[in-house]
Amino acid sequence: MQENREIQALFHLIDDPDLEVFDSVSSRIVSYGRGIIPNLEDLWENTISGDVQERIELLIHKLHYHDLTEDFTHWKSSSYQDLLTASLLVAKFQYPELVTTPVLQEVEKLRRNIWLELNSYLTPLEQVHVVTSILYNYYGLKGTEEPISTPKSS
Repeated sequence: MQENREIQALFHLIDDPDLEVFDSVSSRIVSYGRGIIPNLEDLWENTISGDVQERIELLIHKLHYHDLTEDFTHWKSSSYQDLLTASLLVAKFQYPELVTTPVLQEVEKLRRNIWLELNSYLTPLEQVHVVTSILYNYYGLKGTEEPISTPKSS
């Protein structure tokens, strides 16, 4: 219960014009971790002031960035550093709510389907044909003419 009172007090101090107070408040809020993000989003929805909303957005971005740096540190220190996990962490910078488990499951299904069709008796050209056939015919992947900056094309 004491924690809720402290959080409410911190939320009331977000609009303090003194930057030193705001820095202290923001560092304390960030110390709570990502669990406080729903509370911040609720506060953002119920706040009229645009300046306070900007500060809340800044706090949410700080929390996401803090979690992302921890995830990168964990990835770097792990014994298995795969590029797919790193690229998903990079994607989480732009899309913090990205859930990586379904993406990893789809890639695993794709890998398994390709592995089942490949064997050591195929020539490299035939192996490439198998991979492209599964990607483009079975899964229906295709190129687009959309600009690279649109999320759909990636």
